Amino acid sequence: MTYFRPSFRLAALTLSAVTGLAISPTALSQTVDNQITFSGSIPESCTLNVLTAGTLGVSLQQNILSSEQIGGIPATATITTNSASSVVSLINPADFATAPAGASADVTFGTNYILAGTTIAVEADGETQTALNLGLSTMTINASATKSSGTLPTGDYTLTPTLRCITP
Repeated sequence: MTYFRPSFRLAALTLSAVTGLAISPTALSQTVDNQITFSGSIPESCTLNVLTAGTLGVSLQQNILSSEQIGGIPATATITTNSASSVVSLINPADFATAPAGASADVTFGTNYILAGTTIAVEADGETQTALNLGLSTMTINASATKSSGTLPTGDYTLTPTLRCITP
């Protein structure tokens, strides 16, 4: 029986070596890599925020209503853009939003603006498109109605120009 013992030991060592390899974490592990894609976009944008409405003053001759006349106050707005392609302008009103009957005859409407902040513009005609720099600009807006002949009738008036930012 002694001569069976070395064989038994050899078989046990072989079995334990094989079993050890099969169970070893190093023998079973593997490394797998894969890339993950993240995507997104930043659309070009322009944000307009009217801070204060304007007030129309009247000329001594009573033929001009304007935020630049005595008692008038310009409107203010902010413009924020993230696009170097954005432009800003005003669309003049075609008529009074509210006015006494017959007040619109022989009246010309106009606007102008000043920009401060990332974009600077001084006394630009309202319909002029001004290229905007990136960031925040403050706009001071004036509106007017000028009667070419006669005077404007007494009563309440409202002008409503449109502030427009175009980002192609």
